[in-house]
Amino acid sequence: MFKNLTKQELKQNKGHIFQLSEIAKNFNKCFNNIELNIDIKYKNNFPIILDINYLKNNFLFKKEIFMKTTYIDEYGNTRYYEDVFHKIIEDNQEEKINVQQFIIK
Repeated sequence: MFKNLTKQELKQNKGHIFQLSEIAKNFNKCFNNIELNIDIKYKNNFPIILDINYLKNNFLFKKEIFMKTTYIDEYGNTRYYEDVFHKIIEDNQEEKINVQQFIIK
């Protein structure tokens, strides 16, 4: 069963907002003039695709896509398979595809 969150529950707390701003500052110091566009796609309220676009001067020079697939277990619960598919495309050239595993014990 899913719970619908209220606007108050969706808001970030001050400590989390501070940490996000610190991470943004550190990223900008290390990767000057690089912009990230991030998109998350959902299936039945579960995030399954993370799409990261790297841009410099409004030019897309790298793209990373992470994908996890779901299944319904014997109790009717949605679960993730362990494999994470990772695709990298740089400078519109040949893509690299990796399979990683994320195991929770």
